Formats: sequence, structure tokens, C-alpha cells
Amino acid sequence: MSRVFRARAYRGRVCRERATDGTSRVEFAGSRDDDDRPAGYALKVLRKCRQKDPGAVAVMCREVQASRSVRHPRVISVLAADLHGPPYYVVTPWLPGRTLAARLAEPTGPTGMDIPVVLWIVRQVAEALDGMFEAGWTHGDIKPDNVHISPEGHVTLLDLGFARRVDKTCSIDWQYFTGTGSYLAPESVATTMPSDIRSDIYSLGVVFFEMLCGRLPFEGDDLSTVITQHRESAIPSPRRFAPHIPVEIIHLVRQMLSKQPLRRPQSPRELAERLAGLEIQSFSQRTLTGGCTHHAPRDGKAMKYG
Repeated sequence: MSRVFRARAYRGRVCRERATDGTSRVEFAGSRDDDDRPAGYALKVLRKCRQKDPGAVAVMCREVQASRSVRHPRVISVLAADLHGPPYYVVTPWLPGRTLAARLAEPTGPTGMDIPVVLWIVRQVAEALDGMFEAGWTHGDIKPDNVHISPEGHVTLLDLGFARRVDKTCSIDWQYFTGTGSYLAPESVATTMPSDIRSDIYSLGVVFFEMLCGRLPFEGDDLSTVITQHRESAIPSPRRFAPHIPVEIIHLVRQMLSKQPLRRPQSPRELAERLAGLEIQSFSQRTLTGGCTHHAPRDGKAMKYG
């Protein structure tokens, strides 16, 4: 059953609704009231209980501001918005496919996703971060829920509500933060260290680890336990969970997850270039039923698996 959504800057037919979090909801909408085609837009509407909450409205405003500054094929764009009064909403393209979180929820065996696929996805996220960084923004909430993968494998970075200007520092407003804490860089929750683009690189490193190993580097029963581990505990070796991972990839994961930002890749562009090199080396790698086989590329530059 569809229903009509009308507002000052948008008229459309809501054909499907999907709850997201306690702050907003996402609805898939058609372009016109009399249009029977599949959904063409995603409509994010601030929940009624948050309509008078200035902090929640500020998060949505920041998403619009960042989107207007960033023009990149791997970053979600905002097509329309109304932030002058309730109902507050933003309209984005409807993206076919699913999030990385949905992909990770599928059974992958004991050792995570195929390495070539992992490199393909992580490299595209790094390119999206580079697009944001070049436009003067950091993302601030890198996690599998915010990585969308099309049926063709194109990656789009979602949800810019926690984006920050690179020339400004601000702390996380936990009242509106929807993450689990599992992907936060140590400096994101410290009072003495500012967050910057290298914090996004750390968060992407956590996603990288999870895709390779089929689990997070740190797990706990509550947020404070996980945050303490990110700040104080050594990163477990990825080979503990996936022995077949090449040493070059392990080295990059460890760098991305360094407690010290200076020891991480210093920019998304540097990271994307390194991932592209590893991707080329992994082209001949294919996972077979019951195990993995690794063949050396024709140029002889095989990654080390032993």
C-alpha cells in the first residue's frame, strides 16, 4: 500500500518504508503521485519525536551541507531537502543493491570474504574519502551500514550526518551517534587528541579487518569495554582468524589500525593507491569451494601467503 508524501519542496509517492534509527526513518518513494514505476528516491524524514530537537536537526543540516560541497561518484548526493521547518527531510537517489552490513551478515565460512572482493570494496571507500577530503570534509561515521554496494559492485558512501570540516574540531554528540563504537578511532573518544581524516582511515581499517576475518578486532558486552580496547589493547593478528591473508595486506591493516595517527596512511589518496596495487596483485586469486587457491600473477609479482 502506497501513500502520498507532500512537502514544500517535494511531492512523491511513498511505496515502501524502512525504519533506520531513533532519529530518522528512510522511505523509498516514486517521482510522481501517478507514477507506478519502482522507487526512484530515498526519503529520509526526521521522526516526529525529534522535530523540535535542535541537535537532531543539526545532524540532518550537516548532511546537506557536506553533500552540497562534495561532488564524487562514490559519495551519496542530496537531491532535495527541507530544513526550514517540520517535517524535516532530505531526498537522495534510491540505490539498488545492499549495504556492506547486509553482505557481512551472510555466512562466509571461517575466514571472511574473498580477498579480491575485500580489496575492491575498501579501495572504493578510500576513493570516496579522498573525494570528501579534497572538498574539505571528513566523514566521521565509517561502518558497514554506511557502505552501499550496487549489484555491479559500485560502492557509495552513505550518511554524511557526522561529517566535519577538516579545519574544525568537534567531539561526538553521543545522543545522536548511531554507531556501535566498534569502528571508532582512539582519538575520536579522547579529550586531548583531535580527530581528522586519519580517524576515518582507522575506522575503515576496522571494516577491512572485519571483511577479511569475519569478525571485529575488538568485541565486548558494552560500549565502554570496546572503546577501552581500541585505546589500549593491541590489535590481534588477522592471521589468527584467516591464515591465508598475504603479509602485505596484514601490514596495511596494522598500519591503518595504529593507535598513533602519524603511523597510519596519511591521506585517503595514499591509501587508495596502495590498495590498488594490492588489488592488481590479487587479480589471479580465486576462492574455491572447500578452500582457497592462490596463483601468481603473470608479471611474477605475487603476494606472499606464507
